[in-house]
Amino acid sequence: IDWNASLLSLSIILFVALVGSLVARRFRKSPLILYILLGILVANLFLKGNVRQSYLEPLANMGIIFLLFTLGLEFSFERLKRSGKLILKSAIGQVVASGLIIFLLLLPWLKNPVLALILGFGLAMSSTAIIAKVLSEKGEESSLTGEITLSTLLLQDMVSVLLITVLT
Repeated sequence: IDWNASLLSLSIILFVALVGSLVARRFRKSPLILYILLGILVANLFLKGNVRQSYLEPLANMGIIFLLFTLGLEFSFERLKRSGKLILKSAIGQVVASGLIIFLLLLPWLKNPVLALILGFGLAMSSTAIIAKVLSEKGEESSLTGEITLSTLLLQDMVSVLLITVLT
């Protein structure tokens, strides 16, 4: 392992993330989208060819763990139970409809129905952790729209677990 390259890469990533969060805070915007854009920028301008994927993988996994932890803080069985059958039908309907539409769009291009089906339903899922974070930052997680959105996303996550179980 080239520790100098790893430390330099990590330093660049953390510095850009810090500057990005300060800019987002200054303009009172969520830093999540800015982090994604800055990550693309840093990867293509500064780290291109200087860092191996294996150096960034633990950092990416840590980010996913933090996002999922945030999601766990938002999760409530009471909220899910209160949402009722409407949300259940809505969430399953959205996943099935979106998955089938994406499947049909991908099928002619991929020419592999199994791969198109897996990608179709994979792309039909929303990012619960990111949306929950944005709702929380705006203080809308307790509003009617926030409750419906979070309940729908949590049910999508349950469908995701079912799909992953079936596919494996």
